[in-house]
Amino acid sequence: MDSTYAWGQAIGGMTLIPALRGLWSGSSIDEHKGIVDLSSQGREIVAMNTLTQGRYGILPYIDFTIAASEYLKRVTEVGLEITTGLTCWAWVYFDVQSSGAETGIISKWYTVGDKRGYVLYKSAGDAFTFAISSTGHAGAVATIGDAAANYTISKWWFLAGRFEPSAEVALMVGNATSGAYTWYKNAVAIPATIYVTDEAFEVGRYDRDNYLDGRIPLFGIAAEHLTDTEVWNIFSQTRPLMV
Repeated sequence: MDSTYAWGQAIGGMTLIPALRGLWSGSSIDEHKGIVDLSSQGREIVAMNTLTQGRYGILPYIDFTIAASEYLKRVTEVGLEITTGLTCWAWVYFDVQSSGAETGIISKWYTVGDKRGYVLYKSAGDAFTFAISSTGHAGAVATIGDAAANYTISKWWFLAGRFEPSAEVALMVGNATSGAYTWYKNAVAIPATIYVTDEAFEVGRYDRDNYLDGRIPLFGIAAEHLTDTEVWNIFSQTRPLMV
């Protein structure tokens, strides 16, 4: 698909996602450097410290720098305190400074005070990882990762984390260049709910540290465990923008 048409189809399709709670793009930045919520639910997410915008083809992205401690933040609210089914996703491009470092992508997670909720991140071992906690404590975490099978710098990756209550946590990793994708799933001792943490919803860092050095053009979250096909549709409809 020509990228000229991919944008409209991608955004239009994602607004039909069940229980969509937020959809944000590097294209929709207001005069206060807030990222406008394209789901029409009014959940603007605010740039902390500075915010730099770049462009890849026709697609604007947010350019995060570790040295400047840049990230996006929205104070907690009921709509993002998702306790049952959850799916979150983002396109991410990693710069070299992210290699070998804990790198937050999407999170409501703070270890101090046991405020763990849900998090999509890259580990210090360069494994893409999705985790949820049922109580906020370290001993009640269900997690799934890709064992560092995919990470490389200077390439667009589609990452999606999914929680299905009492069934599984899952991670999808999609390669923009090849169109290949892989699911990683964990169905062992999965809890029924996610802990309601009052930690802020953040993009580009987690645990009040662990900053991303790289780019994010598009990200979203739904209070629903989307099917494999529904997640693949998000990947396939947005991929033409990334190649």
